[in-house]
Amino acid sequence: MAHLNPSVRLWILVTALAMLASSPARALVSVDERRCIDEVNKGGRKVSLVQNKAIQSCVRFFSRGLLADPLDLCMAEGIPPKVTINVDKAAARAAKVCDGLPPSFGPFSITDQTTVAVQGSFDLLQDVFGPTPIDTVIATADPERRCQATLLKDLHKCEDTRLKEFRKCVRDGIKFGQIENEEEMELLCLQSPDQIEPRAKITANCLSKPASHVAGRCTSPGVALAAAFPGCGQADSAGLVSCIDSAARCRLCNFAVEVDALLTDCDLYDD
Repeated sequence: MAHLNPSVRLWILVTALAMLASSPARALVSVDERRCIDEVNKGGRKVSLVQNKAIQSCVRFFSRGLLADPLDLCMAEGIPPKVTINVDKAAARAAKVCDGLPPSFGPFSITDQTTVAVQGSFDLLQDVFGPTPIDTVIATADPERRCQATLLKDLHKCEDTRLKEFRKCVRDGIKFGQIENEEEMELLCLQSPDQIEPRAKITANCLSKPASHVAGRCTSPGVALAAAFPGCGQADSAGLVSCIDSAARCRLCNFAVEVDALLTDCDLYDD
């Protein structure tokens, strides 16, 4: 290989340094702030997961005639105690990782994520099953009972998948210098145009699997979809699957807005 003339090498070095100097510098978010933001999102997702499982248990026992208390009481916040335990753990963990203070961008609180997650679970339930007392909607005999139980799990799985992918997108975006403010977080992780899903998990858990379950456990045995899921009010399979996905999108958006301080219009986002 021919050696470059020293004057040529100097010119190349000076040119490269000039180009670097003219490029806008991006100050990477500190490791401590990245961990804090991730911990807040992780704690919210964990509480949501536990609350949703508690709702599933209440619905399952009610539909089988094994619930002593009214269904609404069974699903009330803090019942079972496992929900409260996880709320306390998430808040304590965030306080420790964040050193007692919220980060410079994103979450403006290190405790609100638990309240938002719990309320989001109940809102999600009403999105699909309607605002009426839930015990007037939940079936106690098959095939309606099996249909509702299966799609309730699908609804919660879809929401959890969206929360999980959002958390991962935010964490990796900050780590690799793509996110250093709320606007970039929103653009990369919520508005592009839907969520980033490298492994197509959202498509699988929010569309493909629910569609298969609606066909096999609802429409095939003759369940009236609009009556079984009055919050959606959709009589056909495609409409119900779209409603389930839209409900989960809406709850993710609300979480991102209320926890991570994004400015997305959730009424438009879930359309």
